Amino acid sequence: MAFTEYYLPGFAGGGTIVSTSRIVETETEHYFRVITRNHDLGSRDAYLGLAPRTWHRVGRAEVAYLRPGLVDVAWLRSELAAWRPDAYYVNSLQSPDYSMLPYLLLRARALPPAPLMVAPRGECSEGAQGHKAAKKKLARPTLRWLLGKRVTWHASSLAEESDIRGWYGRPLPSGGRVVVQSDPPPPPALAHSPGSQSEDPNLVFASRIDQMKGLDTALEMLTAIESPCTFTVFGSVSDEAYWARCRALAEKLPSNISFSYAGPYRPEEAAEIFSKADALVLPTRGENFGHAIAEALSVGCPVVISQNTIWTDMANSGSGVAGEPAACTAFLAELAALSGDQRAEGRRRAHASYAAWYSGHAQEASLFDLVLGD
Repeated sequence: MAFTEYYLPGFAGGGTIVSTSRIVETETEHYFRVITRNHDLGSRDAYLGLAPRTWHRVGRAEVAYLRPGLVDVAWLRSELAAWRPDAYYVNSLQSPDYSMLPYLLLRARALPPAPLMVAPRGECSEGAQGHKAAKKKLARPTLRWLLGKRVTWHASSLAEESDIRGWYGRPLPSGGRVVVQSDPPPPPALAHSPGSQSEDPNLVFASRIDQMKGLDTALEMLTAIESPCTFTVFGSVSDEAYWARCRALAEKLPSNISFSYAGPYRPEEAAEIFSKADALVLPTRGENFGHAIAEALSVGCPVVISQNTIWTDMANSGSGVAGEPAACTAFLAELAALSGDQRAEGRRRAHASYAAWYSGHAQEASLFDLVLGD
């Protein structure tokens, strides 16, 4: 049983939807039911044709789309009492409705008992905890109590494992543990993509428009670029105040930078976006995995990212750059001066590096067998 704020057919929620749906589709030895909202991020309109209090087949999973508030909680309790799941997978640390409410129901024995696995999705990182830090610090003891002692944490990388242990603030209690297993990544394309093939670089930002993703930093970096280039932003807006600040920064870009906003994009559109881009610019403040980065590298699109992801070594080994804004700005300036053949060689290196990484990261064990085997 998986709890997640947003799921298919939604797409505006970004990487969390991709992470959960790929787990469902690749864990073929297990049967999944998913509990999620009845609308996408940024929308109040319920999905058409998906009635509440009903299980709907979506891929390999049965999905229930709950209405806002607590109106469907009694139905959920009845369904789970009848089904009795073998494990709970909570796809967020501190979502009020889809993390903290399940924790509370489990604590109160209002749901059938079963092992609990929590995937914090980068919420334990320094960058995430720094946003509304005082509020999150106050909530931490309550969260620890709600979680209880026998929790399996799903970390997508060793760095996220360190973040989880740091967030907990003390040794994990007896029965608690961290399982490190990367999210199912996209397979590499058969060959690297061509890029824009235009004289002026085509740069893209493709992610949720949220403070964590660093669009403001990307725009500030571009103010120092003297060569002509285009910068297109793809993604759903999850923070309107932040987006207003980014739009104000975009209005201050020099005349050599052509800026546009292309709106939200669906996961299946990512390969085409990056195939036509000369670089993904995503100076994120923290990622537990970074699906947009993986999608870009899988088609050979170089990445310009911060050092707050698992992709730092690959980026700095010929697939782009991962570093402070000054280093990223210098890379973008160099990119503008490259010939078409030089850009193609960079794409070949990025694609080859990702393909080599992918071949060494095939899932060796079921994530849930590690929990259910106890």
